[in-house]
Amino acid sequence: MGAACRGYCRKIYLAIDNVLYAINETMVMWKKELKSLVKGNPTIFNDKLAISTLDDCLYMLDMRMIVQSGPIISHVIMIVTK
Repeated sequence: MGAACRGYCRKIYLAIDNVLYAINETMVMWKKELKSLVKGNPTIFNDKLAISTLDDCLYMLDMRMIVQSGPIISHVIMIVTK
């Protein structure tokens, strides 16, 4: 099990196994299931939350487009390693 968190707009973003959570002081605001286990820490830049997974994908979630089930996944990029 791996977990990491970052604060943004009074929420904490936490990644555990293959699920990304947004929590505030009292409750889970939303959760988003990814296809693979998370590796590394969630990072926020230019209103996008980026998180990498063990299947070598980089997920980019648009924090400006929050819906009831969580943010829209705007990009999934395969990371090529040699």
